[in-house]
Amino acid sequence: MAKIVVIDHAATNWEQIENKNFDSLNQQVTSMISDSGWTNAGMVLLNGTVEQNPDKDNGKPQYRFVKLQGPSEIIRILSVRAVVKGSTASSSIIGLPEFVYSENDSVLGASFGDFSYRATLWTTLNTPMIYLDMLNGSNQTVPDSGISIDQTFMY
Repeated sequence: MAKIVVIDHAATNWEQIENKNFDSLNQQVTSMISDSGWTNAGMVLLNGTVEQNPDKDNGKPQYRFVKLQGPSEIIRILSVRAVVKGSTASSSIIGLPEFVYSENDSVLGASFGDFSYRATLWTTLNTPMIYLDMLNGSNQTVPDSGISIDQTFMY
């Protein structure tokens, strides 16, 4: 627990005590949080899916985990920035590492393109995956020019 000292505003240098209180609180909060940083380790682009902008770090599919000290609270953030080309309905478009598994959330979805496409994130499978769903029928294919996905999932 952070040690907080009561401040007597009539005392000399009371602002130094206040700064020490803030430093103590900051150290406590910082020690309770760990962050993996953004990475794409273990992600595999499938069925014609390519990075949206390979020259920029934020132009690629990537993820990060933020863990809070306590009862194993984990915030998973998955940023999907890719271009889907040549896929058909129900295609796997991005393979994910096994450790993105979540027992709390199993399926998340987001519409993209002209809203007739949907990226569905399955996190409870043995092999977590992002699938392409098409709302206009199972025989639909992605145009040759491709369709950009720019979505962020938090679970």
